[in-house]
Amino acid sequence: MTQDAKARLYRYTAIPMAALICAGMYFGARALSMRQFDAAVASASETEIQIKDGLWNYNALSAREQKLYDVLFDAMEGWDTRTARVPFVPTPAEFSAAFDAVLYDHPQFCDLVREECTLLAASHSAQVSLSYLPDGTARRAALEHRARELLPSTDDTKDGALQLHDRLTARCGYPAGTDAAVGGTAYDALVVGEADGFGYALAYTYLCRLLSIPCAVVTGTADAGDHSGAHAWNVLTLDGETGFTDVMWNDTAAGTDSGWGSDGIPFHGYYFLSADEIGSDHTPIIDFGARGDTQNYYEREGLCADTEEALASLLPSLLTEARRRNAAYVEFCPDPALHLTGYALEELLSAAIQTANDDPSVDAPYLRQVNRVYHTSDNGGGITVQLFYEESEALGETQ
Repeated sequence: MTQDAKARLYRYTAIPMAALICAGMYFGARALSMRQFDAAVASASETEIQIKDGLWNYNALSAREQKLYDVLFDAMEGWDTRTARVPFVPTPAEFSAAFDAVLYDHPQFCDLVREECTLLAASHSAQVSLSYLPDGTARRAALEHRARELLPSTDDTKDGALQLHDRLTARCGYPAGTDAAVGGTAYDALVVGEADGFGYALAYTYLCRLLSIPCAVVTGTADAGDHSGAHAWNVLTLDGETGFTDVMWNDTAAGTDSGWGSDGIPFHGYYFLSADEIGSDHTPIIDFGARGDTQNYYEREGLCADTEEALASLLPSLLTEARRRNAAYVEFCPDPALHLTGYALEELLSAAIQTANDDPSVDAPYLRQVNRVYHTSDNGGGITVQLFYEESEALGETQ
């Protein structure tokens, strides 16, 4: 066979054969890769739900949502503009649930521009494009700085949680009745000083965690009587008991734009309630439990009265002790079934103030008969009375 014939034979047989072998190897490898990828997708759906200590919203997600949550958290922590890929394409509901859970579990991510963060989906995988405010680093630093300014120096978690609640209400307000947009992040509540229910809840979660108090954001709807809408509150665990707190509703109980913070007097009608108690006007999306014998603030402190006679006996002791300490207010909780009128309450207070002033064992200024009464809805329960003294109207030490 001539040299030219050999060359033609090679050109028309060997080269196509090599090309065919290469193509076979490519498509075989691709098929194997696709099978491995499909297996990863299947495992993403079949993986058991993981439980992470303290991350209440994470623990409520499906396995696929948790995978997306993990890559979102890693990216947000480092201010990355793209997350890593996940081996599946989340549904819009999965994307929303995972994204919101990250923000609820991690209030420090106060610089995300939520509406500009989008899902980037391919045929079998997806990642998320993230958008941040330009001053994000400064925001996170300011949030931590302001939060640490409010931390009490106590090892008692119950007392610490209550102090954080009161200091947050003194720091933040909800400007009701205005058309101005109100922020919904922990930064808005603690640094700006104005926030909606989401901002209050995120800020309280952030503060509690700085004291190692288990606390999380609960989202759902709340019925304020004449209207209902999206709202957020908190679930926290103290000494092994779990209860629910709505800091914003406590702060706005007086019905003023600035809440209780303007005069330094807190309110605790929606502090550490059971699921059944708060469920009278709050409906959560995720059921975090906390039913059973959880006592609300007034019950735990012995401030409840189920009859008018019991209230008439309770008030003089409360006011006498308040006068002894020059306290700025007293709190108590009559049974709502009493249907106590404003006039009846004034009569009981007047008699109790007289008894407290007549106590010879107390060497302190006399209480004035004119005092300021605050109270919340029947569901929240509780009454707070601001106290004034004969020598000065200045507030004394708080309880």
